[in-house]
Parts: sequence; C-alpha cells; structure tokens
Amino acid sequence: MNGKVWIIGLMVFVCGLIGVWHSAGIAGEKENLTKLYERCIVKKIVRCESQAELLETSRSPTLRKYAELQDKKAQFYDAEKEMLINLMIQNRLEPKQYKVEYFMEHQYYKSMAK
Repeated sequence: MNGKVWIIGLMVFVCGLIGVWHSAGIAGEKENLTKLYERCIVKKIVRCESQAELLETSRSPTLRKYAELQDKKAQFYDAEKEMLINLMIQNRLEPKQYKVEYFMEHQYYKSMAK
C-alpha cells in the first residue's frame, strides 16, 4: 500500500515538473519568435527605405511612384511592428524569411483596402 502511494506521489511530482518546464519552454519560444519576427521586420524596413532613397530622384515617374510606395510600406511596418508580431504569433507563422515577408506584404495591402 505504501509503495503504491509513493509511486503515485512520485508520478504526480514528475508530471508537475514536466508541466512547469513545458510552460517555461513555450514562453521562451514565444520570446525567440518575437525577436526573430522583429529582426525580419527591421530588415524589411531597411530594404524599403533604401529602395525609396535610391529611386526617389529617378527621372522615371513609375520609379518615383515605386519609391513612394516603398516609403509608405516602411512607415507602415515601423508603425505597426507590434501588431504584426502579435498577428504572426497568433497565426503560428513559420519563422521563415519569405513567409514573414509575404505576411507583411499581405497585411500592408489589407490595411490599404480599408
């Protein structure tokens, strides 16, 4: 009888430890994803700003419009960085550069449609 109680108590203790470690792992994973998504957003902002800066003095009206678009995107990504990160975490977006960039583009054009 004592052996059964001891084994059950030990199993409850081990399961409790696993639950604590698991929840700590989820919090750490969320923090890592937040940092990764933020780095991707910052890279995209820098890329948009550099394209806008490069093309804003072009003689081509089409390229100047493209520069304006890139500048607007950079402003949007910078202003909505936290919202974008939260949406990516909620949607469990796979942390791959091309998927993050596609998601960001989609969110930009979705916000323009409103």
